Amino acid sequence: MKLIKFVSAISAGVALSCCISSLTIAKPQTVNAVSDATYTKYSKKFHKVIVTKKTAVYRIVRGKYGYLNRYVKAYTLMPGDVTTVRHRGIEWGWTVGKSYKYCTLKDSFSWFDEYLDTYYFDTNIFDNKMSESHKAYKLNNSQYRQLLKAGYNDYYISPKKLKYMKYLITKVWKIKPVKD
Repeated sequence: MKLIKFVSAISAGVALSCCISSLTIAKPQTVNAVSDATYTKYSKKFHKVIVTKKTAVYRIVRGKYGYLNRYVKAYTLMPGDVTTVRHRGIEWGWTVGKSYKYCTLKDSFSWFDEYLDTYYFDTNIFDNKMSESHKAYKLNNSQYRQLLKAGYNDYYISPKKLKYMKYLITKVWKIKPVKD
């Protein structure tokens, strides 16, 4: 009986030591969807961007120390608005405007797009197809902003909004597809 207890205690000790050693040896791999180069790009200077999601902007009431800062809601950026942002990497996520008095508390890149002169939309977006047709609509900046205000986003577009966007592009603006 003592031999069975002794063998079971040794086997439990070996199993426990293997588990502990595997936990200390294996390093967790961090997966970062946005590279450090992108954060560096946005932290060096202010960038002009177009807002794609409704975003609250807060006024910073500075305290004696960084952890004593207070944030008072100032206004809301709506999709299609153009603003300047800079990633600060300090207590708040993004500085909005060049005065350093306003910020958003979001720390991601999902609420804005880079400000460009032209944007391309695949023609299959209106057919709900996942394949590429190698044809795209070429939109200028003001047209893209109107699409954002009409409810375009990357995740889900209701059929009613999709129909309205197709009407805007094909009938109102009379844009023809361009080959890639």
